[in-house]
Amino acid sequence: MSVSTAPVPATTPRRLGIGARRVGYLIAAAVNALLLYVVNVAPGWENMSFLTEDFSRVVGVLNLSLAAGAAVNLLWIAADPSWLRSLGQLVLSGISLVVTLRLLDVFPFDFSDWAVDVTWLARFVLVIAAFATALAVMVEAVKLARLVLGLRER
Repeated sequence: MSVSTAPVPATTPRRLGIGARRVGYLIAAAVNALLLYVVNVAPGWENMSFLTEDFSRVVGVLNLSLAAGAAVNLLWIAADPSWLRSLGQLVLSGISLVVTLRLLDVFPFDFSDWAVDVTWLARFVLVIAAFATALAVMVEAVKLARLVLGLRER
């Protein structure tokens, strides 16, 4: 009995089947549409007690983010080659970064009526989200560049 000493090739993660991916894209688009409805119609952001009037300075970019998320996921239902997924993810991550930074800048939250004031926690979560989203933008930009240039991962 002989033992092979040949190196085992690194495997890349397998993508889910097209049917499963399409279901995921449809669910993501539906969640974005539902959030657009909740923020703008019922109950509407004006009726959420922890949001201040300053939220009006953020709602436009938030709506853009949610609409873009729905649109990109619907696009991916029709076609989702790796380069298009990466491009869409890069765009969505960029918009998410803008929303997160805007939320940090405006901070349209008021938790004074809560049993415990979680203002510090909300700011902390937004800072971590901004950092993570900025990192995601950089990673996705590199991934897209590698896909476009035809470079393979090692």
